[in-house]
Amino acid sequence: MNALNIFSGSFLKSNRQWLLMILISFCGLSSFAQPINDDACAPITLTPTATCTYQTFTNAAATASPGVPAPGCANYLGGDVWFQVVVPAGGALIFDTQTGVVTDGGMALYSGDCNNLVLIECDDDDSPNGLMPYIYRTGLTPGSTIWVRFWEYGNNNNGTFGICVTFPPPPPANDNCATAVPLIVNPDFTCTASTNGTTVSATASTAPVPTCGATGVNDDVWYSFVATNTSHVITLTNVTGTVTDMVMALYSGACASLVQVQCSDPNSMTVTGLTAGQTYYVRVWTFTATATSNASFTICVGTPPPPPANDNCAGA
Repeated sequence: MNALNIFSGSFLKSNRQWLLMILISFCGLSSFAQPINDDACAPITLTPTATCTYQTFTNAAATASPGVPAPGCANYLGGDVWFQVVVPAGGALIFDTQTGVVTDGGMALYSGDCNNLVLIECDDDDSPNGLMPYIYRTGLTPGSTIWVRFWEYGNNNNGTFGICVTFPPPPPANDNCATAVPLIVNPDFTCTASTNGTTVSATASTAPVPTCGATGVNDDVWYSFVATNTSHVITLTNVTGTVTDMVMALYSGACASLVQVQCSDPNSMTVTGLTAGQTYYVRVWTFTATATSNASFTICVGTPPPPPANDNCAGA
């Protein structure tokens, strides 16, 4: 064995503990490295798509963002990470998140630039995915950049989470009275014939202001039916979405000159005094008057049974 080999072996043996400590230190640094998008000026770019495909990221070891005020919701205490999105031509985007290690998150949108951010909206628990944030925003400037800030509620359970950005679909075909979807009238209460509907991307109509739930008429959709009896029951079931409190109103007349017959905040209403053979219009919308509200549902028109023969004294 030559002198160099003897020296190398001796050096390695005597410094084994130091080498081990150095390796452990490097591993520790790697384990606690901050995410690459820990700073607002180093965001990860997200590309909007037609359907939501969650991408997984982490805020483990993320720090607070100096110079950016607290967003004002979801108990922000630091640990935020950043994304950016370019607004498409339609000016509308849907931001949704999914649980991972993080099961309770917060999210905020900003305009401006990374050194001068202006808060647009902050959200806590609007996602259908548990206690995760969801933001549906319209009226954004096409071509502008939106900054997205995500953090864990209370900054005490940081880790992985999912996020997706989509552009909403076009308005439903029955966004206006003139394109109302015809409904089949059931001969009884069974609702064998029903129709699926949605308010996603629906816009406000110029129809008369209803007498109930008026504050939320910004996403109404329309249906029509021909009365087969003087009384019918209109029911909304299987309601899902960011809002499940629905409102509906029944109108007679033509679309250009509608007359309200009845308005209902509950998801079912019985209407009487109808004229068999006449066309009526049903207007459905979510109660919450925000751009983020949307719902999917099933609508049905049923028919109460006729009164019994002995409904009056004369028929006793």
